[in-house]
Amino acid sequence: MANNSVTLANFSDRLAARAMDGLIILPIAAGIFMVLLLKLFPTISLESVVQNNNPALENGLTLANVCLSIFTSVYFIYFTAIQSATPGKKILKLAVISQKEGKLTLWQIITRETWAKFLSGIFYLGYIWMLLDKNNQTWHDKLAGTVVLRYGDNRRTKKVIFGVTALLLGIWLIIGIFIIRSVIKDMNTKQLLLPKQFLEQLLPPTPPPLVT
Repeated sequence: MANNSVTLANFSDRLAARAMDGLIILPIAAGIFMVLLLKLFPTISLESVVQNNNPALENGLTLANVCLSIFTSVYFIYFTAIQSATPGKKILKLAVISQKEGKLTLWQIITRETWAKFLSGIFYLGYIWMLLDKNNQTWHDKLAGTVVLRYGDNRRTKKVIFGVTALLLGIWLIIGIFIIRSVIKDMNTKQLLLPKQFLEQLLPPTPPPLVT
């Protein structure tokens, strides 16, 4: 029989919802930002990322981080405003409500999903605080006056999400290691193919033969 009781969402509920939202956001954001970076900074290459010797690299990565932050904030603000939950929270049967009035105001949503969430993210102290709070509130919940509720049983869904997330993280780690190794191997090959004149400058001069 389904459990339709309404309770405060716990830490694992919200972690699973955030992981689910991450699985939605990252592929879309990565595609958009890679195109944007290549268009605005065409000199950036995988080798320059590894060597960290491209002047445009720092600007490109800064732009990507800013765009990702804006995209994520808009995502959370939009879905919380129209249905009190992001797709990740919806799948986990969670909803954000106002602690006092029930219905969220736009100001509460913007506060919660922008500067208040930024404060929670400082060393993740605002999220860890939830483990000590009687209402399971993070710092951004307290600053915005919100709570997160769970309105059903989501234990099976959480297991699936955590499993998929762990699998994808493992795949991304393996791909990252493979790419880095390939780039390093390519760099070593290029070093072996250096012009003779350059090698002569690097190597010490051959001593003259001994006269006997």
